Amino acid sequence: RLREAVAIESVSNNPERYPECVMMSKYLVERIQALGGQVESRSDTGTTDGPGGSRVPVSPIILATFGNDASKKTVCAYGHYDVMPAALSEGWDTPPFVLEETEELLHGRGISDDKGPVLCWLAVIDSYNKAGVEMPVNLKLCFEGREEAGSEGLEELIGLEMGTEGFFQDVDFIVISDSGSLGAKPCVTYGLRGIAEFEVSVSGPADNLHSGIYGGVAREPMTDLIKVISSLTDEKGNLGVPDLTAMVAPVSEDERRLYTDIDFDPVAFVKASKIPGVNGGMTKENVLMRKWRFPTLSVHGIKISSDYKATCIPATCTARFSIRTVPEMESGAVKIAIEKHLKTVFDNLDSCNQFTIDHVFVSDYFLGDVNDTNYSAARRANKAVYGSDPEFIREGGSVPIAISFANLTKKSICLLPICGPTDNIHGPNESILKKNLFQGAKVMAAYLAEIAA
Repeated sequence: RLREAVAIESVSNNPERYPECVMMSKYLVERIQALGGQVESRSDTGTTDGPGGSRVPVSPIILATFGNDASKKTVCAYGHYDVMPAALSEGWDTPPFVLEETEELLHGRGISDDKGPVLCWLAVIDSYNKAGVEMPVNLKLCFEGREEAGSEGLEELIGLEMGTEGFFQDVDFIVISDSGSLGAKPCVTYGLRGIAEFEVSVSGPADNLHSGIYGGVAREPMTDLIKVISSLTDEKGNLGVPDLTAMVAPVSEDERRLYTDIDFDPVAFVKASKIPGVNGGMTKENVLMRKWRFPTLSVHGIKISSDYKATCIPATCTARFSIRTVPEMESGAVKIAIEKHLKTVFDNLDSCNQFTIDHVFVSDYFLGDVNDTNYSAARRANKAVYGSDPEFIREGGSVPIAISFANLTKKSICLLPICGPTDNIHGPNESILKKNLFQGAKVMAAYLAEIAA
């Protein structure tokens, strides 16, 4: 089954691959029907770019149901069947859409993110069927085909299906298997940072200018922009916006204790990441908290109105940056704080140039309760399979759909990863350890049993 799934090039951010996304959805629908599930494909919540510049419905969102027993808890498992682009020329050792197997690994685009975990859920159902055992919960599946392209249409569908008799209305718990572990030990993810993306522009002259003629005479937009951007962080990588740092929730003692038993070697992490060093010191707690607990700001690039090789003074310069947000940094307040700070810094430059700010994208942070029923079940499931408690971790990245589920359904959301830190998702030679895939399916099955307990 994995070989068949990997062979379908369901690349969602390439409009020319839209037919393959639809093909992958049909493949999953057929598998679900063969397992006895009630299933529908929904493409009625938006349109997207299709082949040849056309507009087409969003890739089908699969909604499936196994069981409708009012006496049982209802769990909804989320995954996605679309993948990132991949080509041999990008550094792959083998064709990316051909599943390759070694003694310990399976290689192929989507094998870890997220076709492998999606098919693990179907393998769990298949195991119950073959054993002739009734599942301990009602299980619903929500598999989308646009996660790598912003989950177009899914948030709208969740809202629509939260009404009376809607698909999500009777769901008690939501589990997401679209994240990774920190190391060799099993993990449960309870927190994700949010993201707020901005573009700031400084413009001055009507046209690009010759630096030999106008240098030193004209007020240069690039110089102003660099001064403004450099004010956002200090020399150690900490946020330089006091109104933002004041929003960050303090670290409680209960939270700090979660870091004690995490198996993480900061020196090995730095070596594997090929970075020259870290801000704040080479301790486990510092590195992990900077990875996922505290806010960060990253400048992603500067676009100019002239060729960067030309000895010109560009008339307009635009920088794009993002802030990874954490509890309790609310998106509206972050926007206000950034605008206030940057405007103040620019005004203090006393520049004759023009300055603009554009708020490009926002997704809130996510924080689960590690002591609630959902996370307690995930803890016991991992212990049943691995013989020890999992590590409870956060992730520095964002999974916007987790926020959408939390905000719209008001249910407990648990991230139950089965993938490892060396899987190289989104990169060349994506892989997954066979043992992680097999053990991951066992954890999923055990999780359902523990939810029902």
